[in-house]
Amino acid sequence: MGTEKIIRQQYRVSGADSEAITIKIGGQSYQLADICETGVSVHLDMEDIFYAVGESVKLDLIIQGRKHRFEGTIVHITPELSEKYRHCGIRFNNIEKAPKEAKALGSYLAEQRKRLFAK
Repeated sequence: MGTEKIIRQQYRVSGADSEAITIKIGGQSYQLADICETGVSVHLDMEDIFYAVGESVKLDLIIQGRKHRFEGTIVHITPELSEKYRHCGIRFNNIEKAPKEAKALGSYLAEQRKRLFAK
């Protein structure tokens, strides 16, 4: 590898660092694993695994007390992460058609990155 700079296009904010976000899918709250501009990962309880890869879902992200509606597609569900839950990745669909939601998410993520990488 040369001396060129590697620049990350996306940086996921860990759920442990994102106490200001609540995720609801179908009215059910889920624990955030991580989030970025293009998608979100949640922990599904073993008994809650009723989603399938490729399925479209509507989700509400409550970001710092304000509710924002997103649509997404399930892109993966881990076969087994632990005995209690599985990791579920959801890619946001057509986020460019929801500028208010995209702006709220982008602002939140920028604040988190600034806080996490402050010197």
